[in-house]
Amino acid sequence: MLLPVPPRGRCLKIILAAMFLWIVCPQTGFSEVPVAIEVITKGDHSLLAPQQWSRILGESGFGRTTIRSGRPSDAFGIKNIGSKQHPSYLVTALLSGDTLILPPQARFTRQEIKPLANWLAELRDNGFDNVTQTELMFGMSAEQLETIEQGAAAVVTISTLDKSRSEIAANLAENFRHPVVFTEQAKQRLAQKSVMQDELKGLSTGTAMATLLHPVGLVLVPQSKRGRIRWTIAESRRQKEVWPIGWKSQKSPEKTLPALYQSVQTQVVSLPLQTALDQVAQKIEVPLLFDRSSISSAQVDLKAMVKMQAQRASYKTILTQLLSQVGLNDEVRVDENGNPFFWISSSRR
Repeated sequence: MLLPVPPRGRCLKIILAAMFLWIVCPQTGFSEVPVAIEVITKGDHSLLAPQQWSRILGESGFGRTTIRSGRPSDAFGIKNIGSKQHPSYLVTALLSGDTLILPPQARFTRQEIKPLANWLAELRDNGFDNVTQTELMFGMSAEQLETIEQGAAAVVTISTLDKSRSEIAANLAENFRHPVVFTEQAKQRLAQKSVMQDELKGLSTGTAMATLLHPVGLVLVPQSKRGRIRWTIAESRRQKEVWPIGWKSQKSPEKTLPALYQSVQTQVVSLPLQTALDQVAQKIEVPLLFDRSSISSAQVDLKAMVKMQAQRASYKTILTQLLSQVGLNDEVRVDENGNPFFWISSSRR
């Protein structure tokens, strides 16, 4: 069926109307908000990291990409270099090691193209107020947090097992790059006779200190005042934010600790939980740290007898089976250097 053709004059009016609409109503609904990015390199990174990140940022949807070393005038953050009606954003990010840090504290590895693209889409769709509204930890900038983290990364070189808690705390305090201040309450608690039940040798200083303080109700808190950074050791009940005992890895558990997923043959045997845990930790060469406060509250005895089945299973499965018998959980965390350790806690916290 043939449709009627409009008269020639009417056809011309339709064309002129369409041209008018195209001129006065530009394609704002369809054009992407331009987002350029400047990446400031900081610390050690692989030689190919800048080239690889340039490609990744392009694939994620960023426009002009610049990767360079830092200057004193650099300001980490997001600027609208366009107008309110027609925004155009300039993102200044950090490349620390092989990790990209976007404002306010979003971290991405080179394998996280999709999350990176999602961050960019959020910026384009909702503006930089939305992507930066997350409150920074300890009220600090991402660059300050990065400086603090690096200042807590010195490796503990002394054995801590069965040593005085107060002596170890004083020793660790000297490892921090920034000053460490003990409150009077903290000094009193550390003065009480107490020995370390965990071996912290080989861990970063920040994670080690947070672990040492936790059982006696103390915490580690970074502070910044007038541009000066320091650490304060204080009672936990007085603090809203504290330095954590390790961090969640940015990688999957399989990539963070591949040995955990190796399969082994086990036999039917009964043995003390602590002995069994030590054997697993030695096999995969990873430290064991215990949330002794929650374990004590749950009245779990680490010397309790547990049973191991005859099976072929991964170390992860074996560990979970052993801990579940007494109501404990295991979690893989990493210290400030990205080195993994086990965090054992009560499931009844």
